Amino acid sequence: MLESGKRYFGIVTSGQFIYSQKGIPAYQVFIDCPDEMISTSYTIWMSPNSDQKRLEKDFATIGLSLAQVSDAKKYTEEQLNEIIAHKEIVFGVKENEFKGKTTLQVKWIERKGAIPTKPPREAAAEFFGGKSAAKMDDDEPPF
Repeated sequence: MLESGKRYFGIVTSGQFIYSQKGIPAYQVFIDCPDEMISTSYTIWMSPNSDQKRLEKDFATIGLSLAQVSDAKKYTEEQLNEIIAHKEIVFGVKENEFKGKTTLQVKWIERKGAIPTKPPREAAAEFFGGKSAAKMDDDEPPF
């Protein structure tokens, strides 16, 4: 079972264009999570308030460009599904409360391998041109 605040490995199976109850267009991405033997989905909302960079990043994560998504004559939903099928991703789950009911919802997606593996302290040091923590011999004191 998925738990809030954790990262999971997923495989994109398909996607579909949908509307919200208020008529906002979106692209729903269906994800299999083999480690948890569960399927879930992630919705990419395309509202007037949507962050264009976020939209581009989310679509790129599943293997689509904005040009492909915006050209309905050239790319059918079936063709887009062929492009995104079997893409490996990492996703995060958080609790979402709506009208007094709490559910788990996929909150973000990333390309597999895009999640940093080094400790944040080392990444910050490298960002500012510093050095990562030096390896010490077991016999050597840390001072």
